[in-house]
Amino acid sequence: MKKKTFAILFYVKRTKLLRNGKATIFMRITVDAVRTEMSIQRSINLSDWIEKKGCAKPTNAKNKELKDRRIFHHSHITNCKANFG
Repeated sequence: MKKKTFAILFYVKRTKLLRNGKATIFMRITVDAVRTEMSIQRSINLSDWIEKKGCAKPTNAKNKELKDRRIFHHSHITNCKANFG
């Protein structure tokens, strides 16, 4: 049986900024080399984004909420993966 691969990545598109100068946060799910990307309907200042960790710096309440939202999405997708194989 072939081993299945699964990964979740959070990132911002630095080249497509909103009018207010913030970047939209995206989530990429990869299963067996097939990728899908979607926005999590949140945006952040580029200076508040930690690229290597894929999350917001917890410097203020809004960024802490973004980090919690990221954890929520990650755990929800992981639970779905566990339930459906």
